[in-house]
Amino acid sequence: MQCPRCQVPNDAGRKFCSACGQRLTIPCPECAFVNNPGDQFCGGCGKPLSQPALPELQSAANRFDSVLRTLGYAIAPRRGWSAPGAERALTRARELSQRIEETPVLFGALGGLWTFYFVRANYRISREISRLCVALAEQTKSPELLVEAHLRLGVDCFLCGELTAAREGIERSLRVYDRDRHRSHAFLYGQDPGVVSLAHLSRIRWALGYPAQAITRAHEALALGHELKHPFSLAWALYSRTRLAGPCLRQWREAQAIAEELLALSIEQGFPHWTRWATIARGLALAKQGQSEDGIAQLTLAIRELRTAGSENSIPFALTLLAEAYASAGQTVEGLNASVEAIALAEETGEHNWDAETWRVRGELLLMGSEPDGRKAESCFRRGLEVARRQESKSFELRAATSLSRLWQRQGKLADARRLLGEVYGWFTEGFDTADLKEAKTLLGELNRAPDVSSALNPTLPPAHAQSLPAQSGSRLVP
Repeated sequence: MQCPRCQVPNDAGRKFCSACGQRLTIPCPECAFVNNPGDQFCGGCGKPLSQPALPELQSAANRFDSVLRTLGYAIAPRRGWSAPGAERALTRARELSQRIEETPVLFGALGGLWTFYFVRANYRISREISRLCVALAEQTKSPELLVEAHLRLGVDCFLCGELTAAREGIERSLRVYDRDRHRSHAFLYGQDPGVVSLAHLSRIRWALGYPAQAITRAHEALALGHELKHPFSLAWALYSRTRLAGPCLRQWREAQAIAEELLALSIEQGFPHWTRWATIARGLALAKQGQSEDGIAQLTLAIRELRTAGSENSIPFALTLLAEAYASAGQTVEGLNASVEAIALAEETGEHNWDAETWRVRGELLLMGSEPDGRKAESCFRRGLEVARRQESKSFELRAATSLSRLWQRQGKLADARRLLGEVYGWFTEGFDTADLKEAKTLLGELNRAPDVSSALNPTLPPAHAQSLPAQSGSRLVP
């Protein structure tokens, strides 16, 4: 057994390291319960623990682990993280690594499997793996493992809509990260953890209501990606920047320019996953700038290719973008269908980080066409507001409040609209030059200048600090 502190090998059965005195323990590969040396079965779940390997098995496992992990990570960027070859290679690496008691070997194999299941939007399994990775990393106190483990768990939380937990996990990863010390991770794991952490943190900060901080983190990710000269990490930074510029900040020209830079890099380097996401970002930007037909075609093609390749991660987000593009083209029915599919898939996978916006976009679509349905639209806006408040996403709360207040303005419910939007807008302390805050400020000005009328007879939403309604299934909630 190798000591997690000093890495000195110890004889099987020892309880303390012969070199430094560190207590030796065995984490269960199934539940992460910490067991003592010599235990045959896990004290947490009762499953049998792997036995110490013979020296020749340990040597062979180390050699095969290196080859298989390299194979798995090499397959992923060019054939897609969900490529069957990646799963077979990484699963074999995990099988071998579990037969020896070396945490770094097991951790590396688990990392590849985590990515595989994460990209396939199997968050139940990916979160189990990321929690195990955190347990292994915290047991060893190794910065090399901690930086990756906290990043994985943070990203899982982010996609599932747990923004505060996501921010905390990713910031833990960044506190451990050292550019020089962890430079090799780009080649061991396929991407630099500093770039990926900053890229995710930019979007988390935006969602939490700090757009200026989000822009800063996105620029830091991009600068680090260029500095490291690692193409796949740079692709990560470009993707995050175009996603922030477009769907978050609504800077469509900039989003298109960054998407085209990402597209060129991905084609040159042979990154099909990023090629498709660059196409999605470019398609939405085109649709928002009046080229709806071309934009919708690009979005539809890229989403189909992602799903054909087995990638379901972030597809609810992409379908919401498609619904927005249909709205820009005035194709209400198609947009509503895309929003229904996004809601259903989010419920199926547990990916909820874009739910509030999906409901808001659906509400806007219900107000379009020859027969606008204000009642159903209001239900959608309320649902989006509830989701945003539950997730503590002030940016999505502002969007939902703006849409609902504009609807109330048309209905003459000015006092209710003024009270709702004023409360949310008044929370913000930065980003007043961004599109969402400018739009909210303009609407507030209109509401404040309008003559007072009697408040709506219907009860309005509770204040932001009030208890939110429990989540329900998408199939029952679609108006």
